[in-house]
Formats: sequence, structure tokens, C-alpha cells
Amino acid sequence: EMKKHWKKIAIVGGIVLFVLILVLVNMRKRAGGTPEVRVESVARGSVERIARAEGTIEALNQVNIGSDIMGRIVEIRVRQGDRVRKGDTLCVVDPRVYREQVSAAQASLAAQEANLAKLREDYARTKALYERGLISKSQLEQAESAFRTAEAQINAAKAQLGQVRVTYSKAFITSPVDGEVVAVNMEVGEQVIAGTVNISGSVIMVVADMSRAIVKADVSETEVVDVAPGQDVRVKIDAFPGRVFRGVVGTRSGVPTTSSSLSSVQQAVSYPVEVFLDEVPKGLLPGMSASCEIITERVDSVIVVPLTAVGSYENQDVVYVFKNGKAVRTPVKLGVVGEGVAEVKEGLSEGDQVITGPASVLVKIKDGTRVKVKKEPGKPSEEKKRGRPPVSSRGVRL
Repeated sequence: EMKKHWKKIAIVGGIVLFVLILVLVNMRKRAGGTPEVRVESVARGSVERIARAEGTIEALNQVNIGSDIMGRIVEIRVRQGDRVRKGDTLCVVDPRVYREQVSAAQASLAAQEANLAKLREDYARTKALYERGLISKSQLEQAESAFRTAEAQINAAKAQLGQVRVTYSKAFITSPVDGEVVAVNMEVGEQVIAGTVNISGSVIMVVADMSRAIVKADVSETEVVDVAPGQDVRVKIDAFPGRVFRGVVGTRSGVPTTSSSLSSVQQAVSYPVEVFLDEVPKGLLPGMSASCEIITERVDSVIVVPLTAVGSYENQDVVYVFKNGKAVRTPVKLGVVGEGVAEVKEGLSEGDQVITGPASVLVKIKDGTRVKVKKEPGKPSEEKKRGRPPVSSRGVRL
């Protein structure tokens, strides 16, 4: 009997142990099936909407130096990098032909003045004779006409002399601004072409006043509608890595610039924008490449969430809030959407724990799905972080 009794106890114990093992295995399976998620605590911060533009540096006052007359360069008085003042002579176009024109005009004027003096005396004598009744009125009129014609010729000769003197002065090309010679494109002996068109032989050199600089950039048609003068800009210049310069939108052109695309039908349309730099670093030169982040809209001290936490459900923006071990679907109303973050106008409060990922889990979970917080190696748990949560540059508590 005793053996049977202990045998029954052993069998019952074995069954109980087996059941316990099954329960434990099942619990582990269930625990292993609970999705692990990342969460972030909602906080207040700033959100910026940004329009990007690529461009080049130019001096606010940058002048292409050309010639108003044709001729051969006989002298260049400056070199690249020289500082010049307004009115300084930069180069000389062969002035000999124009100097001869001035001499010829001076000689012509002298002859006209001598002739005028003679005709003035003739007219005075004729008038005196007419008043004494010794000559006819027609003779007086002829003398007066000759005198008046000579006066007109004198005025024409003076104008001609003034014109050739101006032309002669243009042989000595001067700087129209204070600045730096940033480029010298021609050499002594080369022929210059009159005019300002951008062709070979037109631009002799470039003078720029680099005390004020601008970025001439192009903004795509999809973003230019939000760009307006006065908006703040962050500028990064390739020649100054690691530095960010401040600027402001000066002008926005309404005339588009187009660039060819792979398709002959479609073209990328952009609009020119000028950004004025607040600071001109030493060594900045025209033509340097620059990238602009134009802040078209900014809101501060608002509820901010990462865009990775925002999804869509029945045509409505939603986030999943981590509460009591579950994912709670929460409708939200978004405001300004920036790069990687968005303003939440309605639906969330500071301190709410929103699920930010991973994306493979977010697409599968539903309202009420049980989840657990994924512990990152070397990082404190959410409970420990709630005591003094750090704030990222976007204002989102991590």
C-alpha cells in the first residue's frame, strides 16, 4: 500500500511539474513575442521650416572692368590682389589716336575762333556804316548772318573738342569703386573690345568691394513661394568648413532660371535669391560656393515630436503613446513640419511617452497592442531618465 501511495504522489507531482514547465515555457514565448519599441518623452522646443538653396559668393559691389573704346592695352598698373581706390588708374588703352583727335579738334577750334573775331569786326564796321546811311540793309544782314554762323560753328567746335577729350580720357581706365582687384584677365599687348558684353576681350579685370558680400543662389519652384525678403538664413561656405554664417534674404526675383533636365520636355525651374551676409570672413573671395538654409517659418516653445513617431490612420495623423505597457493610438493635429520634427498643436502633452520606432514594429502595432521598451546598451532606462531628461537641439527630450 505504501508503495502504491508514493507511486501516486510521484505521478501527481510529475504531472504538476510538467504543467508548471508548460506554463513557464508559454510565458516565455509570450514574453518573447512582445514587440520592443523605442520611446521618447514629449517636450517643448522649436521647429523650423527650411528652404535650401545653392549659390556662389559675390561682392555686393562687384564691377567687371571693360573699355568704352577699342584699342590695344599698353599698360596695366595693378595686379591681382591689389587694393585700389575709386579713381585710381587700372590700365591704359593705346591713347595715340585719341590724342591726335584732341589736337585736331583744338586746332579747328582755334581757326574758328580767329575767323569769328574777324567776322565780329566786319559786322561792327558794317553796322556803323549802315547807321550812317552809307550801305544798304541787305549788306548789313549779310554781315550779321556770317557773324552768327561763325558763332554757331564755334559752339560746334567746342562740343567736338569736349567729345574727343572724353574719348581720350577713356583710354585711361579707372576704378569706379574702392575695393580689391580679384581678377586680371588680359595682358599688355592684347586688343580690347568696346562694350560690356560677356565675351572674350570684353572684361579686362574685376574689382570687388568685399566689405559687404552676398550669396547669389537659386531656390526651387516648390520652395520659393515661402521665401521672402527679411528672412533669416544660415550660410555654409565650402572654403570655411565647420563654420555657419548668418545672413538675411535681400531680394527674390520673379524671373525664373531654368536648367535642362534629362527630358527635353521637363525642366528644373528655380528662382534667383540674394542673401546678404552679416559677416565677411577674412579670405572670402567672389565665386566661392555656399549653401543656404532659409528659415521660412519658425515656432518656439511648442510641443515637438519626431516625425518618425507620426503615422496615418483613416486619413488622420496619429502617434502611439506608451501607457501601462501598451501602445495607445492618439490622434494629433500637426502645425509646422520641419526637418525630422513637427509641431503638435493638439493631442499630446509634455511628458507623454511616444513610440518612435523601430519602423518595422510601428507598422504592425495597433491600438492597445502590448509592447515593452527596448533598453539600449549603456543607456539608462526611461524611468531613470524622467528625473532630468536632456533636450536635443530640436527641443525633443530623448
